[in-house]
Amino acid sequence: MGMRVSGAEGVLAEFRVVGDFTYYRVDMEALGEVMGIPFPTVDELPESEKEFRKVLEGEWVKVDNAELEKSGKSTSGSEEIDTKTQQKILKAVRGVVAREVTFSSRGGSDGTERIVAKASFRDLLTGVFDKLRPLTDDLPAGTELPTDKDLKEAPDKKIAVNFSLKNGDLTRVSVNLAALADKPQGARLPLVLTFGKASDVSAPSDATEVPGGAFMGPGNPFTGGMLSGGF
Repeated sequence: MGMRVSGAEGVLAEFRVVGDFTYYRVDMEALGEVMGIPFPTVDELPESEKEFRKVLEGEWVKVDNAELEKSGKSTSGSEEIDTKTQQKILKAVRGVVAREVTFSSRGGSDGTERIVAKASFRDLLTGVFDKLRPLTDDLPAGTELPTDKDLKEAPDKKIAVNFSLKNGDLTRVSVNLAALADKPQGARLPLVLTFGKASDVSAPSDATEVPGGAFMGPGNPFTGGMLSGGF
């Protein structure tokens, strides 16, 4: 499988799982600009972490899946949410969505259907976290939910998410995040997910192998959280 995150400058981050290895590459400079986070440069990299040079240079690196799984277990411990708690969370979120989100749909003669989901961003967040607070004791240790004060600072604006389906299959999800800006009129910040035929998920031949333990280490924030399965 593979996942790619692209921006105006091209591919920001990508990973592929092929055979026994997981492959990563990241344009650290471009990603840092998008996220507003300054990532370390090659010159700032400690000698003890020189194996990450290729990561900072945007080259392909690979990690043995067995090492990655072992390192993930050692860092997460018992922080996984059990099935019963997952069901409680799902039920809570479903209830909020049913109450706060309105849906409309429009079909076409070619089998295409467009569904629009609209909701107040602040009301939706507030509703979800109000339902999750009674479940705090069942969540992983250290989990901190936003306070009422935090949620009051969330934009009190309507946001619409557009879903496109072709013959019943989801093909596209889009949302204009500029709607949450202080002055959204005329602004556009589209976030689009498309679903279709997979692109190349072959193993890059020039990938440099890095140790899974170091790659997942808490001392490496620019790789530990972002690249260990969810950037």
